[in-house]
Amino acid sequence: MVPSFVPVHHDLGFYYAHMGMSDQWLHEALAVSDPEHAQILRNLYAQGGYRKVISESALSGGTFHIPKTRESAFVSAMAYSALGDHRQALAALEKSYQAREPGLIYLKVDPIWDSLRGQAAFQTIEHRMGLQ
Repeated sequence: MVPSFVPVHHDLGFYYAHMGMSDQWLHEALAVSDPEHAQILRNLYAQGGYRKVISESALSGGTFHIPKTRESAFVSAMAYSALGDHRQALAALEKSYQAREPGLIYLKVDPIWDSLRGQAAFQTIEHRMGLQ
């Protein structure tokens, strides 16, 4: 894997987090972080693990900032889903749908969304995308 290819590290990190592999998640997050952001991640992780990092550092104003890329409502939805905040996850997914973010093509098959599949708002987004 190319060390500087941010999307792969980012996605792999979320899958590690989804599987409860927090240390591996941190490794992927640090791989794509500048030194200042990496130190913030390390400090927050030491204070409270993955949930602390996501809840206090990554989420702000309904968007999630991926180092070296643009802000993404889709990634915010992933983070909210990982935190178990279904209301915020669905709101961010709606923003992502409105912005036509490319990550939505995996909505039907990505296990990160399993906890939302029974929600009417999630099913509505799937239907509008032609996935139902």
